[in-house]
Amino acid sequence: MLHPSFHTVCKGIEPEAAAAEEARQRGLDVETGFFPNDLRDPGAYDIIVFNDVFEHLPLPSSIIKEAARLLNSRGILVINLPSSAGILFKTASILDALGWSSWHERLWQKNFLSPHLSYFNPENLKRLVEQYPNLTRVNTFSLPSVARDGLAARISTSHRSGAGLIALAGLWAFSFFLPMLPSDIHVSVFQKSSS
Repeated sequence: MLHPSFHTVCKGIEPEAAAAEEARQRGLDVETGFFPNDLRDPGAYDIIVFNDVFEHLPLPSSIIKEAARLLNSRGILVINLPSSAGILFKTASILDALGWSSWHERLWQKNFLSPHLSYFNPENLKRLVEQYPNLTRVNTFSLPSVARDGLAARISTSHRSGAGLIALAGLWAFSFFLPMLPSDIHVSVFQKSSS
């Protein structure tokens, strides 16, 4: 339970104007623009979260540097992103090497409005972030690779008609076994040192 005097303010920033407006219509405080250049509030922040964002950024190292600068002393940085150590990424990479590139291209979101520009796993992300000596990883954990809820809508963004139905059936069935395999989504939590 939070202390009665504790006050939480959550703000978001979204580059796609339509998505930012949709969030505002739901009562969320979301501004349109890019992190960190378009932030109205220059910080400092207690927590900065990149939720399925980091893999789309062109200069991840400079973003880490800015996040570290914007965090309060003992502030928290959370990065949730797809993992190159996961079973789906590894399978898609093997299929791509064999000449079947559609799944690999889908994971990289090729021809999407905002494709993936990088992939990380827990260890190389740790090395990237901890280049900045005031940030230390304090936790890392996995999330389920495939959620059955909303799966059809996600697949329809890249696979239509018969191919989409086959992909949906295959992933739906595979989703029951995925928890036993390396996860394709990981979350890393870093804390800023007080010095």
